[in-house]
Amino acid sequence: MQGELRSRRLEPMVRVADRREQAAVQEFGKAQEAMSAEESKLAELRAWWQEYADAVAQGACGGTALLRDGRLFLGQLSEAVNRQRVLVEHARGRLEAARAQWLALRMDREALEKVVTRFRAEEERAAQRSEQREQDECAARRAAGVRS
Repeated sequence: MQGELRSRRLEPMVRVADRREQAAVQEFGKAQEAMSAEESKLAELRAWWQEYADAVAQGACGGTALLRDGRLFLGQLSEAVNRQRVLVEHARGRLEAARAQWLALRMDREALEKVVTRFRAEEERAAQRSEQREQDECAARRAAGVRS
């Protein structure tokens, strides 16, 4: 039956769409993990910076040379924090891109599933109409046979 073929022809496309969506979900998960790792590194660097800044401010470094070296190291830590901030922003961008890709693929799969569901419903109605037509024809033949 032609109607049945429409839904069956789309089933492989739904499976492909589902696999693509699942792959996108995995990529999104990886992007979330990467983002988390970069944020953790940033938090750690900020904590080190704060700890070292407090030590320098309290003069814990000792003499003038050590204070100068402490400030130099604090500057290096500041640069590391800024570089890490950039990495966090890049990770956030990759996360958002992965999320958008996953959502787009999910919408594609859902749209295909709706079409398949609609086709199946149409096929079921067509089958019911065909069956009803056959029953009506059979009843008409019996009625014609009884009158003869």
